[in-house]
Amino acid sequence: MKLASNLESPRRNVISSGISSLDKIIEGGFNEGDTLLVAGHPGAGKSTLGVQFTYNGATQYSQASVYATFVESASKLKRNMLRFNWDLGKLEQERKVSVLDLIQTISEEGVEANLEAIMNAIKALDAKRLVIDSLSAMMTYIKTRDEARSFMALMNRFIENAKCTTLYMLEVPLGRSDIGMGFEEFMADGLIVLEASLDQFKVRRRLYIPKMRGVNHALDCYDFYITPEGISISPIPAAKR
Repeated sequence: MKLASNLESPRRNVISSGISSLDKIIEGGFNEGDTLLVAGHPGAGKSTLGVQFTYNGATQYSQASVYATFVESASKLKRNMLRFNWDLGKLEQERKVSVLDLIQTISEEGVEANLEAIMNAIKALDAKRLVIDSLSAMMTYIKTRDEARSFMALMNRFIENAKCTTLYMLEVPLGRSDIGMGFEEFMADGLIVLEASLDQFKVRRRLYIPKMRGVNHALDCYDFYITPEGISISPIPAAKR
């Protein structure tokens, strides 16, 4: 029996990452509604990537965004992102972006309250993009690994129902390669790893994508740069040493 040769793969509803050089290695962008982990060392560019996703989503694709910060105050985040000419304050006034300053979390009960604040902000703007910076900080006060896993499953369900494409930032200390508590990468739809390492007396930034469900993504490692316009990824895979 001859098999049909014209079978089509399911159509993807694609959400641009806001970084054209990243879109090129993930078949045009993220799957709409997916949750993606962005894991990286200090200084690797996690917040820059998150705000680029947020800002370009609002200004280029008319998709409102919520940016929840647990590490850097909202005022400092807005100030620091002006170096790229990303005026988050103006976008807040235009109701295209909501920056939630949730750095004051002090208890496990606060984690649930923060999730409620995030979901309310998504509903208020009908947001299609969400950044949580960082998941590590958000779950600091959850006592056990099992409770943290259950909380992330609950959060993923809420976000899926809201049809929001989400970036979870995850902190990786320098000198370590293990990610989070060891379960986060299995519960997300994709994983982007940002590395910052010393290479011949200079910091070298590299990116690779171990996982992206439903996407024929590049498996190479790429150098990337933080330019005056934001993150830019080399079109050529990093040379092997």
